[in-house]
Amino acid sequence: MESMITQFELPSWSELIILSSNIDDIIYKAQNQTAEMLESSPSDIPPPTAEETHEFWRMILSAWREGYGKNLIVTRGAMAIISFTSSVIFIWMILRSSDGLKTTQHRLLIGLCIADVIYSSTQILFGHSG
Repeated sequence: MESMITQFELPSWSELIILSSNIDDIIYKAQNQTAEMLESSPSDIPPPTAEETHEFWRMILSAWREGYGKNLIVTRGAMAIISFTSSVIFIWMILRSSDGLKTTQHRLLIGLCIADVIYSSTQILFGHSG
């Protein structure tokens, strides 16, 4: 198994971000890389089975989630708190202004801020759902 790991071309960090939500995409890519590797350099090493390939990419993905994945979740949660607070303050400022909701600009901004409050409140949980 160790020699198989050194022969794979590991995906970049940005590829793992894109593909981390769907393990099937990662496994499909790994199987294609395995086939290309075997076609380009035949050797005495037996090709990895589908289960070995599947397990290899599960290990890669779990290692990534333990490292970069946690950092991204914490960053997203912290940014959501800032966004939520800013939108609530902005709504408060518009409602207290002398114009209130009389202008079209203020009504549009209130709508955007309400949408941001709703979206940010779903991200504040730092990756935990319910």
